[in-house]
Amino acid sequence: MHGTRAGGRPVCHAASLTRAVLRYTEAALAGREFLAK
Repeated sequence: MHGTRAGGRPVCHAASLTRAVLRYTEAALAGREFLAK
């Protein structure tokens, strides 16, 4: 993972984690709509 330079600020990790959560939520909602049809 990048962002470990300069002491590895947790801000970059939080941003990537939030992006991953949003992507997972979007995929889950899309899957739910697909299964509902």
